[in-house]
Amino acid sequence: MKTSIMNIESEKRGKIMKITAEQFVESLARLSDEEKQKAANLLVNKWFHLTKSFTGFIDAEMQDFHVNEQAEVFEMKQAVENGTKLF
Repeated sequence: MKTSIMNIESEKRGKIMKITAEQFVESLARLSDEEKQKAANLLVNKWFHLTKSFTGFIDAEMQDFHVNEQAEVFEMKQAVENGTKLF
């Protein structure tokens, strides 16, 4: 799956800086909790509809992850009960 490019305006240079979704996530992960809180506040107050849409995407991904995780657990339990190997 190809990562889409996101445009983020750099206030210092006044230019558009292009980063990948992976770079965005890695940058977010490196923020302190205080900076994450500030970022969340900025997103909600400056880009409300974007934030709402983005959290919808995150919620859907979290649900998919949970369903897949539960399916794997079920398969492991079935394998144990049947005495079969998964791999």
